Amino acid sequence: MKAYVTEKPRHLSLTEVEEPEVGPGQVLLQVRAVGICGSDHHIYLGHHPYARLPMVQGHEFCGEILRYGPECKETLPEGSQVVIEPLLRCGTCYACRQGRYNCCESLAIFGVHRPGAFQERVVVPEYLMHGSDDLEPQVATFAEPLSIAVQAVKRGRIQADDIVLVLGAGPIGLATLLACKDIGAQVVISDVMASRLEKARALGADQVFNPERDDPQALRAYTGGGVTAVIDAVAVEPAIRLGIDLLRAAGRYVLIGMSGKDLPIPISTVVAKEIDIIGSRNSSNVFADAVALLRRNVSKVEQIISVSEGLDTLPAMMDYSIEHPEKVEKMVVVL
Repeated sequence: MKAYVTEKPRHLSLTEVEEPEVGPGQVLLQVRAVGICGSDHHIYLGHHPYARLPMVQGHEFCGEILRYGPECKETLPEGSQVVIEPLLRCGTCYACRQGRYNCCESLAIFGVHRPGAFQERVVVPEYLMHGSDDLEPQVATFAEPLSIAVQAVKRGRIQADDIVLVLGAGPIGLATLLACKDIGAQVVISDVMASRLEKARALGADQVFNPERDDPQALRAYTGGGVTAVIDAVAVEPAIRLGIDLLRAAGRYVLIGMSGKDLPIPISTVVAKEIDIIGSRNSSNVFADAVALLRRNVSKVEQIISVSEGLDTLPAMMDYSIEHPEKVEKMVVVL
């Protein structure tokens, strides 16, 4: 079967690979659609801190059930479309025993540590499947980014009376906007790209903020003294300083964004305000909630995604989505 293999930075090679074997508890899927995300950009460019090349990328995907292996429950009929929670966990380490398998000590992610969906077919454990027959394939792939947002909202203890500053209006920032608005919180979203701020406003942001143009004090006045929570999807120093500055005392600062650099944090301000600094990675026990959130926001998700047809368009779409962030929030390739 055909697969695109990232053999070295900036080099996706179309390769014939062997059909995967279907073991006990596993399912063979025909890939229907796969999203290209920021992590895929980092892997492709050779900047990802965890991935090693060569690798078949692609962790945001949905597929059609072709065949069950032995010892499966077969809860969905063959031919069903499913979206995949792409996290393989050990089940025995401290994190897993706490129900936080998203940061398992032996965590493996499809498309990062295991061959992903930049190929025609893929084998996954049955327990990772979530039915999505009622969703268009390109829409269904957005369940994974939404699960990251739902996890951040859960970790940040976001409630309806919160005023949340979301740093970054890329796909994860926009997904976080949807997750916060779904529970009734007020959301301000910050980005330096005007087109993404326009998209955020169209998706329901209560206020938008461009740190290169707008006055933080005006934002403080708008929020009545500051925000009660920050969800950081960019992890860059100016954004961290902005978020800590605008966060009210006893607020929560949730970090989703990752950086290869050690970034400074204004410790004395964190202590003086008694700010909770919270890491949030992937998701645990919320993927079904993310699929439900997706169903409630199909028309909005359709505004976030761009679609390309055919596996052979992957290399061009990878480059295009990197080079034109002002035009593409989320690129999805439909096979």
